[in-house]
Order: sequence, then structure tokens, then C-alpha cells
Amino acid sequence: MTRIVVIASLALMVLALPQAGYADHCGGIATVEPASGPPGTTFIFRTNQGGPTNVYLYHDGTLVRTDTLEGDGSVTYRIHTEAGDEGRWRVRAAVQGQEGCAGTARFRVTSLPDTASPPIGPGGWTEAVALLAGAISLAWTLRRPRARHGLT
Repeated sequence: MTRIVVIASLALMVLALPQAGYADHCGGIATVEPASGPPGTTFIFRTNQGGPTNVYLYHDGTLVRTDTLEGDGSVTYRIHTEAGDEGRWRVRAAVQGQEGCAGTARFRVTSLPDTASPPIGPGGWTEAVALLAGAISLAWTLRRPRARHGLT
């Protein structure tokens, strides 16, 4: 029983971790680092689409830039920010001629220097509660004395 609780606790904690990027049905996984930073931060978007790629940059939901990249689809795209760029950003890379084959990642330009904790993730406090519950369950299970051979 202890093994089941330990495995379930670990699985719960792993599933609760926020995801850094995601891919559409045929695109490569996309990431951006860092996830947030103040104006002046350079964000680096990476993906591999497997063919020539169109890159779309959105600021607070509005398309602000499009670039066409020739080559094999391996993309490293730097986004330099400055004052006035605060807000939520999204970068999308799509295979030319196959817009459904795309990878997307998001980042945030903060209004103050980023000294606070990073955001918990897309589900808000749900992941934090799940991680805490898993850690408490694991600690409780490992702490309890175990009976040996049916003797207590």
C-alpha cells in the first residue's frame, strides 16, 4: 500500500508541473526563455518545425511582427524588449504553406524588475495545491512506522 501511495503522490506532483511550451498536431515543441522579465530582457524562442518557417509575434493579442525564415525549420528567435513592451506576448512558428503545423510559446514583460516568484502556471493555484497535497501525502506515508510480519 505504501508503494501505491508513493507512486500516486509522485505522479500527482509530476502532472501538476506547468508546461513551458506546447506543439500543435504536427509542429515541434516550442519554448521561450525566460518566462518573464522586465523591459530590456532578451527572450529566446526555440522550436524545430522541420522546414522553412513563418514566425508570428503577438503582443497582448495583436500581431506586431511576422518573419519568414528559410532553412530546415530549426528556429532560434531573439526578442529584444524595451520600455513600453510590458504585457503578454505569444510567439508562433508555422511551417510555410502548412499553417496548422506550428509550435507556440508565451512570455510576459513585467512592468517592474522581476524580483518576485515566477508565475505558477496556466492553471493558477491548482498546480500549487496539487504539488502541496502530493508532498504532504508522500511525507506522511514515509513518516509512519510500518508493521513487520503482522506484528505491531
